[in-house]
Amino acid sequence: AYTYTQFAQRPLFLGLTQYYNPGNHLLHTLFVHFSTMLFGNEPWTIRLPTFISGLILIPAIFLAFTRLFSVHVGLLTAAIAASSSPLIEYSVIARGYSLQTLFFVVLITLATIIRNSENRAAWGTFSLTAVLGLMTVPTTIYVYAMTTGWILFSSMFGDSRLGFLKTTKLASTHTL
Repeated sequence: AYTYTQFAQRPLFLGLTQYYNPGNHLLHTLFVHFSTMLFGNEPWTIRLPTFISGLILIPAIFLAFTRLFSVHVGLLTAAIAASSSPLIEYSVIARGYSLQTLFFVVLITLATIIRNSENRAAWGTFSLTAVLGLMTVPTTIYVYAMTTGWILFSSMFGDSRLGFLKTTKLASTHTL
């Protein structure tokens, strides 16, 4: 309620330029502003942006873990995320945390694409996703630094997977 009454219901230039409280997740405030402008001042319209990002998070997790490991791991991880109490709570409390989580998963997915390539569109999307995450919650800087470090580390050593996963995969193919 505080985010809505102090930031999102006000004119947009005020809601996005007043950052005296770190509870003002700017991109979330923008989405809530438009959601309540379109659908009215109701509790469900205030929570709609985080609810939608929480729903999008499930297929994003599936895609990320499928790219990192396998379809089976992607399905299992998406099922765990869909039933995860903290992720469900993030999706209904009308704060920017589910958006931040979504941007984190998208950064990981994009990192798997750009790791050893010069795909400029993927790099641009990676940068835009990082900026959007930082606009949502400033602690996204840690997620961005970790993901960028992973890209650098994996491109230096030639594989994005951990060593024990690589040896396990090789061992399982040799036993067949």
